[in-house]
Amino acid sequence: MTMLQRRPLIGVIKTCGILLLLSYVSIVTVTVTATATATVGGGISIVPDESSLSLRLIDVETKISPISTLFINKKASVIVEGLVWSSYNVQNTTTQGNTSIESNQLTYSTWINEHQVSNGTVRLSQSWSNNNDNNNSNNSSSIMVELPSSIDVGVIEANNGGSNSIRVVFSNGYTESSTTLIVRSYRQWLSSIPILVAFGLFLVFKVHMIHSLFIAMIIGSSIVEGSIIDGFRAVFNTYLLQAASDSAHVSM
Repeated sequence: MTMLQRRPLIGVIKTCGILLLLSYVSIVTVTVTATATATVGGGISIVPDESSLSLRLIDVETKISPISTLFINKKASVIVEGLVWSSYNVQNTTTQGNTSIESNQLTYSTWINEHQVSNGTVRLSQSWSNNNDNNNSNNSSSIMVELPSSIDVGVIEANNGGSNSIRVVFSNGYTESSTTLIVRSYRQWLSSIPILVAFGLFLVFKVHMIHSLFIAMIIGSSIVEGSIIDGFRAVFNTYLLQAASDSAHVSM
């Protein structure tokens, strides 16, 4: 065999060797990635911060929002607002800095007076972001998640009058966060009493309109708060204070 015949044979052998080496590297890489994915728990490493959560109620029938009380046997939608997300160190990282999370779902459950009325999941959109550090020769990967600022967590309905505890619990598979709102419920016809009293005092008993409205405000506040004393305090601490701080009301 001449020298010219040996050179093509040597080239074929080198090419086969390079292909085998690349196949081995690819298999090792896939194995490491699959192992990292399998070792991560089924959850995400972020949860809503409890200190910033608040609940807003919307009347389903009239779409009035927000409402501070509930009518008996009337439905209201519950919206969780003020979602500020916090993270904690529950994640697995390989030696190469590649992180993988199996689940991007956040579950919630809505309760009224310790009875669960709705539950569901919120899917959080996520994408990979690869960071290469040439100085330290380290490759790292991070996850960017699109986080909502508010979530609709279902519909509630009060069956009895009095105080009601509305509680929403979030879970990401590792930990929970929750928020609670206390509201009162009463019959719908009671909401007509304050305005009827105001018109009655003004038209029948010739009481000054401002005085009539003030008395009606105390009656309405007492219905909302559940007692005359608490209603009287709320008139000054809540309603009048809010009106005085509103620039539109002050300008009038």
